[in-house]
Amino acid sequence: MKLLSRSKWILFLFFLLFTSIIISAKEPLHISDWEIAPMESVAVIPQGGWEPQKLRGSFSLDSKIAAIKTEIVISSDFQGRKPTLSIGRFEEGWRCYLNGSLIAQEGFLENSNTPTLSTMKLALIPEGLIRWDQKNTIVIALFNDGGKFSIEQPFLDHFDSIYPQKKLSDFLNIYIYLAFSLMSGFIFLYYMMRFLMNRNDRASLYFALANLVLTVYFFQMGADFPTFPHQQFYRLSKSLLPFFFMFLTLFFLEYFQTFNNRIVKGIVIVPGVLGCLAMLVFGTTSYAVKDFFNLSLLPGVIELLLMGGISISAVIKGNRLAIPILAGVLVGIISGVIDASYSLQRIVPLFFTQGFGILFFDISMFMTLAYEGITIAKNLDRTSRDNLAKTEKLMNFLNEMSNASQVLAGMNRNLSSHVRKASDRTEELKVENAAIAGAVENQFLRIKENTDAITKVLSEFENLQFQISTQDSNIKETSAVTIELLESFDKTVDDLKRTTDFTENLRKSAVSAESRLRDSTKIIESIQEKSRAITSIIDAMNDIAERTNLLAMNASIEAAHAGAAGRGFSVVAQEIKKLASNSASKAAEVFDTIDQISNLISSGVNSNESVKKALSSMAEDTESALDQISRIYRSTLEEKTSGSRIIDSMHSLMDFSTRLDELTREQEKSGRSVEAGLQNLVSLSEGVRDSVEKTMAGNADLAQLINNIKDVADESAEESGRLNSLLTRE
Repeated sequence: MKLLSRSKWILFLFFLLFTSIIISAKEPLHISDWEIAPMESVAVIPQGGWEPQKLRGSFSLDSKIAAIKTEIVISSDFQGRKPTLSIGRFEEGWRCYLNGSLIAQEGFLENSNTPTLSTMKLALIPEGLIRWDQKNTIVIALFNDGGKFSIEQPFLDHFDSIYPQKKLSDFLNIYIYLAFSLMSGFIFLYYMMRFLMNRNDRASLYFALANLVLTVYFFQMGADFPTFPHQQFYRLSKSLLPFFFMFLTLFFLEYFQTFNNRIVKGIVIVPGVLGCLAMLVFGTTSYAVKDFFNLSLLPGVIELLLMGGISISAVIKGNRLAIPILAGVLVGIISGVIDASYSLQRIVPLFFTQGFGILFFDISMFMTLAYEGITIAKNLDRTSRDNLAKTEKLMNFLNEMSNASQVLAGMNRNLSSHVRKASDRTEELKVENAAIAGAVENQFLRIKENTDAITKVLSEFENLQFQISTQDSNIKETSAVTIELLESFDKTVDDLKRTTDFTENLRKSAVSAESRLRDSTKIIESIQEKSRAITSIIDAMNDIAERTNLLAMNASIEAAHAGAAGRGFSVVAQEIKKLASNSASKAAEVFDTIDQISNLISSGVNSNESVKKALSSMAEDTESALDQISRIYRSTLEEKTSGSRIIDSMHSLMDFSTRLDELTREQEKSGRSVEAGLQNLVSLSEGVRDSVEKTMAGNADLAQLINNIKDVADESAEESGRLNSLLTRE
């Protein structure tokens, strides 16, 4: 609480000092109209080609070096008061000329090494070079490796008025960042040592690496390496800031154990690595580095929101240690918003708040972790005190135990003497029980032998009864099957009788069909002979038609020779010729028809021959089948007679088997009664034997128990003696 009140007073005094400086300063002489032109040479200031421009302004040129020029009337009121030109805040190299003379510079314009810091740039004007109450030419040469120039509104003021502002600017933009760098380095070393002492504490590792990045980042803002190029150091420090947000987010995930998995960690790591590589590879100019730096802040803002959400969730769950961390996150977000508003308005303030926001964020987490460590130390101290009190109670208990052990040793000695007496008596009981057990065992064996013999006889009776029952069942089944077989024989005899009659009728039908087929064959042969006779007649008709045709041709020839007298004869000859041709044609048709009929008759004769042979074969087969069926019929009648005699014999066998089964059952009942009596006797004998064995086992266990008690009593006496001596020595 005292430290907090002191810090409030320090902040209040700092605010009063800053306000007094601002109020006491006189109104500076503002410079507004400037002209811009590229510079071909640093030593030569061009006299033409200037473009008027109102400052504050930004402009781009093809070269890395540019100059701005203005003419201003310096009042003689400044005489003797050290007139000073305030150029603004930027990191590039610069030179200032008054009326053609170099009056101030910082950095080197000849190369890319511009080791300047982002502080307030001042040029003290020598009064000997000033043209009082006249126009004076002021030229400011600027360097920028990307050809993009930006400058705030320069003004002219007294040195005593403007110098405190410079010192304050230097403090806020240089020295305080050096202090931030040292503080971050201390936090890095502290938590790296914690990690080295406990390699499983990855939260400390992430927090240490985040502070290592902050150490480099803050150091670049507050100091320069003389042997290290400013541009490369600037690019390196800016490229490491994405790693700060990455390691800080990993610390939150590990510390609060929220979203702590490989997927979320990969999503957090990728933007940090890509942002760093983009600035290292493509950040060839300071403006390019600034552009990539501003882009890399977007994932940083998202990670800040994630850390804020994790902190809020932890506070809601009752984790009071997350309250300072949440406050640090909020301050970091607010400072980022303030600096973003400055950038959008193109304002270069006296100092940027991002460094203070990041440091406050870092210190809030450091305080949380330190408070957690203090709490753990207090708990360990409380635990050690509790352990000390418990140790004192344990000592008192051990003293009481020492007294009790002495009493216990005396009791153990008395117990050992009683146990020895009981052990001797137990040995005597063991001998007596062994003799009783031998007698009972012999009696039991004799009864067991008789019981086994009777059981064997009964078992043979049971087997005999089972065989008789099985034989009786087989006889009954065989009788039933034989009866069914005889019934089937009756049916078979009837079927064979019908088959014999049918076969006989079939044989007669085949013989009759064969006889009719012979008659049909004779008729067909007679028709075939007639057809041959008709064929010879048709041949004669064809011969006559041919001759008639020749005669008609001769008559036509003769009629032609006769001329007109033979015309009538010629007509008759033509008609005869036509008649002969028609007769020949019809005779040919009749011949074809007769030939077809003859072929059909020949085919029918052949078919009749085949059918005749088939009928003859069928008649023979039918005759043979009839003989076989007759023999089967006679054999079946004989088997039917034999089956009737078998059934009579089976009925007699069934009656005998039934009487034998009844006698066997009566004999088995008698044997069972005897066996039951012997079994009761065996059970009684077994009970007696078991009782004797249990008694012997009990005696053995009792003897063993007594011996164990004796051993335990002896050991207890020895241990009591050793414990007593140990407690006495303690």
